Amino acid sequence: MNNEHKEALQQLLQGANVNIHQLVVGDSTQTIENLIMGDCTQNYYGSSHDEPRLAPDDEEIKQALTELLEAKTDEGKPLMKTQTQWYAVYRVLYEYCNYPKKMTDFERDINNRMGFKEAEPACSYQSFKKVPTDLTDLSVKVSKWEALKKKTPAYEQQCMVAEFLLKRLNLT
Repeated sequence: MNNEHKEALQQLLQGANVNIHQLVVGDSTQTIENLIMGDCTQNYYGSSHDEPRLAPDDEEIKQALTELLEAKTDEGKPLMKTQTQWYAVYRVLYEYCNYPKKMTDFERDINNRMGFKEAEPACSYQSFKKVPTDLTDLSVKVSKWEALKKKTPAYEQQCMVAEFLLKRLNLT
């Protein structure tokens, strides 16, 4: 987008109440505001035939989380069985859906704004805050987690949740 287009768009949006959504292209996620303002670098990881798509809205995410909490493994056990697995949910929603980076804000949004306060397992910052310290390899982008799946059962649990959400929200 050239400067003339940016200025015209900024004037159009000035004073408007705009809900900023994210644009997802392949594995790259950016806010539309950053694209307009030109203050971010675009990293494009998808193939050349990938079409840009908007991130899922709150209703789609709420439905996907409800399905995740009800999902079963091939063995018939709950897919989401520990509070620590909310870390995988946090990472997917942060990286792809413009959810808060701060984990306590994420917990508040899930429990209050999205209505999962009574979910089992509960979304608790105290339970998932140590995951990055305990499972250090999860520091890579979620799109790279597949290689970690077989590392330990704890990694597998995180990867399965992320994989479920990515597929359910059409983010892959």
